[in-house]
Amino acid sequence: PEGTPVDICRDDLDYDVERGIYTYEMDRDGHGVTLTLRDGGSGMFTIDAGAPVNDGFLVVVIVNP
Repeated sequence: PEGTPVDICRDDLDYDVERGIYTYEMDRDGHGVTLTLRDGGSGMFTIDAGAPVNDGFLVVVIVNP
C-alpha cells in the first residue's frame, strides 16, 4: 500500500554490482529497483516492508550467459 516503508538492501545490490551480476537503478521513492542483467552468475538482495505489510522478501537473481 502507498505509504508503506520499504527498505531495499543496497549493500546486497552493490555487492552483486561489484561481482558483475547486474547494474541497478533505484526508483526516486525508494520503493523499486530496476536491474540490468550482465554476463552471468547469481546474486540476491532483500526487501523489507513495514506496517501494514510487516514482511521481508528475498529476491534471487540468476543470469544465464
